[in-house]
Amino acid sequence: MQLGRWDEETRVYTPGRNLHQNAPGIPGSNEAGDRFGTAVTIGKNLHDQTSVAIGTPGDRVGTITRAGSVTLVPINATPTLPATRFSQYSPGVPDDANYNDEFGTTLSYLPGSTDGLMVGTPRETGPTTWKGLVSYTRNLNAWESLNFDHPSPGTLINQRLFGDVLAQPTAIG
Repeated sequence: MQLGRWDEETRVYTPGRNLHQNAPGIPGSNEAGDRFGTAVTIGKNLHDQTSVAIGTPGDRVGTITRAGSVTLVPINATPTLPATRFSQYSPGVPDDANYNDEFGTTLSYLPGSTDGLMVGTPRETGPTTWKGLVSYTRNLNAWESLNFDHPSPGTLINQRLFGDVLAQPTAIG
């Protein structure tokens, strides 16, 4: 994945930084099946820097395969913060990392005084297979979550995939 800059006036693209898990300053390492960049969104982080959030739903977390992770990378001209990687093993993030959860399958920033980040985990397990989970934060240490799990397992479709799609809001007005 390459971050660059498009100048609408001159219609010129200026190549920027190549991002991958083996790039300097990017946590983790490329492994088969990671799917780094499956979801990407851009917003302001808590330090008032523009950051790109990159989903890696196939990432191994500890010894758990396909648990998934998200990497926040500052993309201003001179980043003063290192990239940050988090998963369901990170402090404050809801639930636990499990095989095939795929945390980071979908991402969305929500605008505000401090942008919020939503992370979709459509294969989050529960009493029914793949109940799905959407986690939300405006501070990486304080998270909220939403999930969908029908009270009578087996009476509806068993694979719900809640959080498989997240919309990117647009400004109104």
